Amino acid sequence: MVGASADFAVGVYPGVDLARGSGQDESLDPAAAEISLAYAHANTERFAGLGIIAPPVPTTSDDPAVQPLSLLDRAV
Repeated sequence: MVGASADFAVGVYPGVDLARGSGQDESLDPAAAEISLAYAHANTERFAGLGIIAPPVPTTSDDPAVQPLSLLDRAV
């Protein structure tokens, strides 16, 4: 279930762009972001080794919503 939660949190990120563009709240649930971050840390190397994702995108952000996205090959 953790993987599904992380996949959902990462997959929903494009909706954040829509929220930002329309002036709506763009924040992600902090608990979901923390679960996603733990999942990304635990699986990034395995996913990259399987060719599912590219290497992590460097980030200087300490935002728990940005870190899992960066680890899972998404530039923010």
